[in-house]
Amino acid sequence: MARIRDFDRTRSLLIKTASQLFAAEGYDRISVDRIIREAGVSKGAFYHHFASKEDILDAVTASLVSTVMEEIEHAIGDRSVSALVRLNRFFETSLVWKLAHFGLLKEVLVALYRDENAMMLRKIQTNSVDLCAPPLADILEQGIDEGVFDLSYPQDAARLIMQLGMGMQADSARALTESEMTDEVVTTLQRRISLLVEMVERMLGAPKGSIVRPQFAQAFRSQNFQLAGAAPSPTVEAS
Repeated sequence: MARIRDFDRTRSLLIKTASQLFAAEGYDRISVDRIIREAGVSKGAFYHHFASKEDILDAVTASLVSTVMEEIEHAIGDRSVSALVRLNRFFETSLVWKLAHFGLLKEVLVALYRDENAMMLRKIQTNSVDLCAPPLADILEQGIDEGVFDLSYPQDAARLIMQLGMGMQADSARALTESEMTDEVVTTLQRRISLLVEMVERMLGAPKGSIVRPQFAQAFRSQNFQLAGAAPSPTVEAS
C-alpha cells in the first residue's frame, strides 16, 4: 500500500512540476531533464511514469480537465435552482477557471494544436467531451422539464455544445499561436464567444438573452494581463 502511495505521489509531483514550469517559462523551453531536476526525482522515476515530454503534456491536460470539471460540478450541484441558473454557472465557472490558469492553458493549447500532436489532441478532445457532456445533459433535461428549453435529444445536444466549444478553443489556440494577445485579438475572441452563446440559445430553444454572455474581454483585462503593445502598468514607489 505504501508503494502505491509513493507511486501516485511521484506521478502527481511530476505533473505539478511540469504544469508550473510550462506556465512560467513555456512548453518549448522546458526539457524533461529540467522537470526531473525541479521535481527532485530520478530519470528512471520519470520514465517509469511518462514516455516523453509529450506524454506528460497529455497528463497535464487530463489533470486540467479533471480539475475544472470538479469546480463546475460543485457550481452546478444545487438542483433546487433553475436550469438556466445552473447553465449560466456552468459557463461562468469555466471562464473564471480558464482566466485563473491562463498562463498554463495558453502553453498547453499552443502545444496541442501543432500538427505533430494531432492524435493526442483528438484523444484529449474526445475524453473532454465524454467527461463534460453528462453534467451538461443533466441541466438540459431539467430545462426541458421546466419548459425553458425546447429540444428532443438533450444528451446529443450536450455533446454538440461541447464540440462547438472545442471549435472555439481551436480558434483561440490559433490566435495565440499566430499573433500576440493584443486588444484587437481579445475583442475578436469576445465576439466569437458571444456568437457561440447565441448559437447555443437557438439550439436549446431558450429565450434570447437568457444565457449570460461571458465578458471575456472585460474579465481578461481585469486580471491585469499585459496586452502586447500596451504600456506597462505604472509602479508606485513608497515615499
